[in-house]
Amino acid sequence: VNASASQYTTGKNKHLPRIYEWVDQRSAGAVLPYCSELESVAAAAATPEEKQDTLLKFGLKRAATETLLRLCFDAFGFVFFFTVSPMETKCWTLKSGQSAAFMRA
Repeated sequence: VNASASQYTTGKNKHLPRIYEWVDQRSAGAVLPYCSELESVAAAAATPEEKQDTLLKFGLKRAATETLLRLCFDAFGFVFFFTVSPMETKCWTLKSGQSAAFMRA
C-alpha cells in the first residue's frame, strides 16, 4: 500500500484498517505499507551508512523493499545460502529444505 511520507512515518493512513480487514477476510497474505518517495531517497544514498542514516532520519529501521523481499522469499519458501571463498562470496537462492550439494561456487 503506497502512502505519503507523513502517513508512512506516522502510521496514520485512514485506508489501512479497511485494507487489513479485507486481506484478513480473504487470505493469509501480508499488507506492507510503503512510501515510494522515501524508498527512492534511501535507494539513492551513496553508501550503506548514508542509506541507514536516511532511514533513521525518517524513523525507519529498514527499507520497505527489504521487508518486501523477505515476505516474497517466505511466501515462496525460499532461503538464502552463502558460499564464501578467499576470492568471493556468493548468495544463492534455494527452496527451504533443498540440498545445496549440487551447487558449484
